[in-house]
Amino acid sequence: YLGHMYVNISMLWWKNNESLQKNIDKQGLQNVDQALDNGKSVIILAPHNVSLDFAGRALAQYELLSMYKPFKNNLVNWFIGRSRSKPTDKVIVYPRSKNAMKNIIKKMKKPCVLYLLADEDITRDNSIFTKFFDNEKNTLKSVSKLAKITNSVVLPCVCLYDMKSMRYNFKVLPKIEDFPSNNIDSDCVKINSVLEKQITLGISQYMWTLRIYKNRPDGSDVYKNQL
Repeated sequence: YLGHMYVNISMLWWKNNESLQKNIDKQGLQNVDQALDNGKSVIILAPHNVSLDFAGRALAQYELLSMYKPFKNNLVNWFIGRSRSKPTDKVIVYPRSKNAMKNIIKKMKKPCVLYLLADEDITRDNSIFTKFFDNEKNTLKSVSKLAKITNSVVLPCVCLYDMKSMRYNFKVLPKIEDFPSNNIDSDCVKINSVLEKQITLGISQYMWTLRIYKNRPDGSDVYKNQL
């Protein structure tokens, strides 16, 4: 699947939006429409799988916000920007920073959609350790905090590549109920549980190369000296 991703990513760079949409089968967009019609912003919660950029492209009909971790190479950053937004879109892609989050919160005061990948182990700040596939994982509090600040609905999504049809299957799932709550620790547990279910639907397409267990409760480095 990773090989197909590297081949198909050139489609995102050079093809226009109309052409790209013909390669994506979409389900569950009514969940997004319903929330927006009710005056709510939407957080689309996604895991890092190999089709993550096509999931973003599947949402391009909306006023869409997203973030990415910038690279040191400006050319790579240019390609990422080109692949994730088109001149015909209402898509804004922010390099990850504190200012980016402030801008996103401001934008989400009016109904719009945020495409958010929240399975990374980024920092010990604003995080707690909760179970993730039976291991303690440093889990971001940001999904719960952002949903509360912006009064948003959180909708999980799944995007998987079907090698038989050579198409991308994108599905928005029903909203996470009773979220956010008044207990941010419970919210983090719930987010990890949802992410586990999303990943399990296409476990071979998940980016297991991500260092999702980088920070450990005892301060150890489980990735040290790996080949």
